[in-house]
Amino acid sequence: MRHEDKDILKEQEISELVINSLPGIFYLQNQLGRFIRWNKNFGKVCGYTDVEISGLSMLDFFAEKDHKRVIEVVGKAFEEGTAEIEIETVTKSGEKIPYYFNGRAVNYEGELCLIGMGIDISKRVNAENEIKKSQERLNYHINNSPLAVIEYDNEFRVTFWSKRAKELFGWDEQEVMGKSVTDFLVYTDDVNIVTENLRWMSDNRSERSPLANRNYTKDGRVLYCRWHNSFMTDEDGGINTIMSIIRDITDLWKAELQREEMANDLIKRNSDLEQFTYIVSHNLRAPVASLMGLAGVISEFELSEEEEKEIIKGILQSATRLDGVIKDLNDILRFKTGFNEKKEMVSFPRLVAEIEETIPEYFNSDKVVIETDFDAADSYYTLKNYMMSIFSNLISNSIKYRRPDAEPVIKIKSEVREQKLILTFKDNGIGVDLSKIGGDIFGLYKRFHFHVEGKGLGLFMVKTQVEMLGGKINVFSEVNQGMEFRMAFDL
Repeated sequence: MRHEDKDILKEQEISELVINSLPGIFYLQNQLGRFIRWNKNFGKVCGYTDVEISGLSMLDFFAEKDHKRVIEVVGKAFEEGTAEIEIETVTKSGEKIPYYFNGRAVNYEGELCLIGMGIDISKRVNAENEIKKSQERLNYHINNSPLAVIEYDNEFRVTFWSKRAKELFGWDEQEVMGKSVTDFLVYTDDVNIVTENLRWMSDNRSERSPLANRNYTKDGRVLYCRWHNSFMTDEDGGINTIMSIIRDITDLWKAELQREEMANDLIKRNSDLEQFTYIVSHNLRAPVASLMGLAGVISEFELSEEEEKEIIKGILQSATRLDGVIKDLNDILRFKTGFNEKKEMVSFPRLVAEIEETIPEYFNSDKVVIETDFDAADSYYTLKNYMMSIFSNLISNSIKYRRPDAEPVIKIKSEVREQKLILTFKDNGIGVDLSKIGGDIFGLYKRFHFHVEGKGLGLFMVKTQVEMLGGKINVFSEVNQGMEFRMAFDL
């Protein structure tokens, strides 16, 4: 044997050794799909003998449903020079094994062929399938949970939106993906505290206690929800994903509000009871005691005609005082029972006009000026009798307690702020020192000026009626700087 032949033989042996030592499948096929060379692993994996392999076509190793795909990839390899594919091979026994194949077009002994390798990717595929199954199980439980689940990045942009989140808030996943939850989901007035909570959690890499806040729905409703937040970090420790499990607690919230309203109502009723107790103990007892005393004098002593006249005069005065207190009680009770009257749309300009008509002596002579600004809201759906009484009492008070050196000017204005109707009554009267009066300004039978007639009932009635209409009232005043009453009602 020539030296050159020995070298060729040795090279072939080394080549065969290398090919058979490869961990995967090695193949060399022509354009007709017939195999020219292959390694031992090829036969071990597919279960065919070398003789059988030599008589088989490339497509014999794949399921019929994959033939079109295989032909396309092989065609690409011959046209472009290289190609690759992940596909299941079918062994002689029918077992299916996932493989990764690559191929490169080469010229072998004057013929264009395809050379390549195949690597068993069963472990990777099985792992991916397990992950997929786990993800499917997790998604199933998440989407069938009564709690909504939302996932978002450190900029609060939605990356996951569960089925229950759609049911709860109304938006489809496609509508919210990539949007910040603070831009469309969180109630406007709650954005700051929600953002602060989420930022704190991000900055401190710590979970906080559940956060309860208001949220919008797609159709404009407002829900009260409790958010349980957790996060995941990246390799550098930075937060890249935040997950919130959300529970609708609107019914609980409403129940709590009702409980608070009931508690406040009980407090108010106790306060009213104290007021009536005060009336009975102080305002009724005095005239009754006087009547009893005077009656006792008449029954026990012989009196002259002049003395009898004085006693009768005293009896009449005590009876008049007693009648006044009873009338006050009747007025208070009348307004409280009148709360069940039907509401209607009440015009503020018309109220003022009706009040001016009842006391024309103050307006016809230009003594009193009422300036109104009802551009923001000129009417309100409420109880007309209550609103009329509020307007009448405040206007009457401004006239009664005017400054002697200035004609009375009363400014009445309506505003709308944060879903509230704000009514402001402001005058240029003598005012009061609120630092001394404190909370007595609206007290029953509380009087602070004695140069004019009064019983201290008007402001008590105003506050009572404002609160019964669901509103709140505040007062601002300084001596000789007038009074300002500011009332807020829900719209």
